Amino acid sequence: MIELRCPESCQYLNIARSETAQRENELRGKELFEEGRMPHDLNRRERGIVDEIFDAIARTHRGLNGPGMGDLIDAEIFDALENAIKNLETETSGIIYEHHAATPRIEELSRRIRADLDQMARGIRAEDRPKRSEMIQALKFMRDKAQAHIKRNEGGQEPRSLLRFVSLYVPWPERETSSLIIAP
Repeated sequence: MIELRCPESCQYLNIARSETAQRENELRGKELFEEGRMPHDLNRRERGIVDEIFDAIARTHRGLNGPGMGDLIDAEIFDALENAIKNLETETSGIIYEHHAATPRIEELSRRIRADLDQMARGIRAEDRPKRSEMIQALKFMRDKAQAHIKRNEGGQEPRSLLRFVSLYVPWPERETSSLIIAP
């Protein structure tokens, strides 16, 4: 989904999603075991938040919600998630302060993630709306996933493995994939 704008009907995309999810779960389970940690089970709202974070990262990379960051790498995603966590934790404490990221690109990705989360929350009935603590928990889950991808790739040639993982699960808009279908 980074290289090609596959339509949702693509059988190879569905196979890739299935195999990638299985491999990711196995690797993450092994890593957590080696670290002596237990996996955190996300509740329904937290899983929805993670999906929204996936969407924000993919849309930012693809340029669907502003100027694109086609060369986005996992380390920048990690830093943006870390910045978003700091800002939400500060906001939750009642202090009015905006933490700034190391670069404008990281700052922009962090801002887009938080803006998408806020927009998602506004679109949900008040009684079903996720709490800030759930948003922070989902962001920490994604930050840990980014850190795991970075660690797996230390010294490797794939600084975008998390981005590839995220992109695999976020469909392109239908209008972007329609030109790929070639009729005989």
